[in-house]
Parts: sequence; C-alpha cells; structure tokens
Amino acid sequence: MIDELKTLIIAQLKSVFPGYKVYDEDVQQGLITPAFILRTLTSDQERKLGINLERTYPFVITFFPLDERLYHSECDLVNEMFYSNFLYIADRFHVHNIQSEKHDRTLIITFSIKVYLQDVKEDILMANLEVL
Repeated sequence: MIDELKTLIIAQLKSVFPGYKVYDEDVQQGLITPAFILRTLTSDQERKLGINLERTYPFVITFFPLDERLYHSECDLVNEMFYSNFLYIADRFHVHNIQSEKHDRTLIITFSIKVYLQDVKEDILMANLEVL
C-alpha cells in the first residue's frame, strides 16, 4: 500500500508542478531545483469493530526553491498550490492534517493519509480431503 501511495503522490506532484524534479530518496549531490523530496514516516494501524482496520501513513515533502533570493515567494506559491490541489490523492485517498513550515531555506509540508481496510481471512475449504 505504501508504494502505491508514494507512486500516486509523485504523479500528482508532477501534474500540479510540471517541470519540477521529484525525488523519493535522499540526494547526496546534484539536486536539481526546483525540487521535491518525498519521504515516508512510520505508519500505524488501529483495529476497529469486527474485521475493520484503519492505517495511517504520514508523509513529509521537502520543497527546494529555484532561486534563494525569491525563497519566500516561491515557498508561498508552492504552499498555496499544495493546499488547493492535495485535498485528495488520485481522487481516492483523503489527505489529513496538512501542515507546512519554512525551515533552512526549504518548505517542509507534512500530511497523512488514512486507509480503511478489512482483515479478510480465507477459510480453508475441504481441509480434510481423503483419497478413495
């Protein structure tokens, strides 16, 4: 599930911000700006009634602006576009708890996605077959 969510978030970032580079791993050298780095944090799961489960996947997106002299205006624009275009991921998953912070010449956006699942256990049919 986490890989599917990452793929969908990256596709949406590329759609909303065409021409911006998107990384899903840390870059040691050669970061091309403007760019986003998508990271996942630890996830959690909560059992609900019966066979229902709720998983929460937190994400961090760090934005690196193109021009440090225009740092504030670029970050403000990206922030507003993110808030407007990331209410859902792929029109399927609700985005919760979006927060942003300017820090160390970057914009850090955090949010989480909750996924509701059912714990389905397959019944073993005909477990005791006998050979005639």
